[in-house]
Amino acid sequence: MGVLNSEILFLCACIHPEAPPRIIESGRGRGQSTALLAKLFPKTEIISVELEKGTEHDRIARERLTPFENVQLLYGDSTKLLPRILRNDDVVLVDGPKGPAGVFLCLNACRAATPRMIFLHDTHHGQKERQLTDVFWRGAGYSDHPAYVAEFSHLDSECWKHISDHDIHGWEAPSKRMGEAQPSYGPTLACLPPMRSKDARWCIRELRRLGKRLRRWRP
Repeated sequence: MGVLNSEILFLCACIHPEAPPRIIESGRGRGQSTALLAKLFPKTEIISVELEKGTEHDRIARERLTPFENVQLLYGDSTKLLPRILRNDDVVLVDGPKGPAGVFLCLNACRAATPRMIFLHDTHHGQKERQLTDVFWRGAGYSDHPAYVAEFSHLDSECWKHISDHDIHGWEAPSKRMGEAQPSYGPTLACLPPMRSKDARWCIRELRRLGKRLRRWRP
């Protein structure tokens, strides 16, 4: 569970050349992406928010992250907690909640502060997240860009072997899930540039209006 190697490289490339003072992660799971961030940004404070404490995933994550002094683990509803703790120039990684709720969280982060950039996981073609980020974010970049995949997909060979052995979330191959071909490479990480607070408020209003009209867009 967590991001692919090529996805974490994509995140690092987007952040380069200056490491951010803080990275705030929403949705820790088993702490795989948290551990990678802690290793790659040893002088950056990593604040990771997870909804539930004491689960099997949480136990694994805590054991995995114990060695890292730059990691702080928080618990609670990130849709309420993250906008309160966010500061200007923070980098945000949203890997939960999923669906429109995840996009709402990204927009609320922009409304609350001016993050350096926001990353949203699970934005492959056909997902509601991808459709919404394409609408609301000019200049969004995605780790499934064909040129990027051609250059760096070899980094994920061990990831896909592990995924296929353990049937994680139905992924069978880089572009196959639940037995069906996917138009994207893997789950896909989106890089969303900062948005002005007033623009984020407008997008939130539009997304709520859309949710009232179309059930499939509701968070």
